[in-house]
Amino acid sequence: LEIAKLTEKLNAEQLENRQKLWDLEHIQGELKRIEKENETSGKQNKLLRQELQARQKALLMAVGAKSLELEKLRKSLEAATQIKDDAEKELEILKDRLREESILREKADRDLEAMSFRL
Repeated sequence: LEIAKLTEKLNAEQLENRQKLWDLEHIQGELKRIEKENETSGKQNKLLRQELQARQKALLMAVGAKSLELEKLRKSLEAATQIKDDAEKELEILKDRLREESILREKADRDLEAMSFRL
């Protein structure tokens, strides 16, 4: 009877151990699957990170180039504005001279008319 009890207990423990072994194998399989997924995800993340870094570098270069272009345009605009301002000043000087010449011509015409009248 005692041998039967021990045998039954042994069988129950063996069954429990088999169940635990099956659980352990199942867990190990899950761990391997998760490790593979993580490895794949890690590779994908690395590729994504590299792609994003490449895009960032390209954008930074484009922004830098655009900044240089805008700086050149700003300088060109400043130069064009200076030329315009200088031309406006020159135009005012020429208008003043034209007024002066017109006044002198009118005076000369009056003087000539007065001389003609005297003659």
